[in-house]
Amino acid sequence: MDERAVNELRRLATLDAELAESASTLRELDGTVATIRRRTEAIDAFFAAYPEAEAHRGARIKAAAMQELGLETWLCGQVSGA
Repeated sequence: MDERAVNELRRLATLDAELAESASTLRELDGTVATIRRRTEAIDAFFAAYPEAEAHRGARIKAAAMQELGLETWLCGQVSGA
């Protein structure tokens, strides 16, 4: 082999090593992005369900308060005409 070919092979080997390092860094970043994406999706799901959960919780609190105060029995009697 002539010297130019050897120098070109060395340059290509150096470039290959740099590209391999860049690919490794990109794979690490891809893993980080995937983790962030999963957490973001979980947060989105939480906030999407939040209004329904809040309404359900409010209804349970109201029912418990009415029961505690004895209003549930009184209201049922008023509605049925008793």
